[in-house]
Amino acid sequence: HVCQGAVASVRQRYTIQFSITNPAQAQHSPSISLESTGPVRIFPQPMSTPSCTCNSGSSAILGVEAGADPLLVIVPAMDLAEIGQDNVLPSARNSLSVSLQSNVDLRYDEGSAITITGLG
Repeated sequence: HVCQGAVASVRQRYTIQFSITNPAQAQHSPSISLESTGPVRIFPQPMSTPSCTCNSGSSAILGVEAGADPLLVIVPAMDLAEIGQDNVLPSARNSLSVSLQSNVDLRYDEGSAITITGLG
């Protein structure tokens, strides 16, 4: 509702920000629309998102393309997690090779850490 005594003026830009909690499972960004009811009716119209607005700059968050699109949820995971070795002989020097690829940026300054367990 527009507050009592207030007017949302023509051609005036308003920005409203609020917080929600994302669901625990992954989901695509849904189509979101806006409408107005009351004496001045504006029928539902789709709202643009950062990934479809040409002048918005980067819409990536944590390296996820279109990550700024509302309600897009990505469950962090490793797309690739492989380990191999180059020697099977007892008491011989052995080099392990690990290949990793995550679906989001992992940043040290945000507390990300990678731990490999079960090596002996």
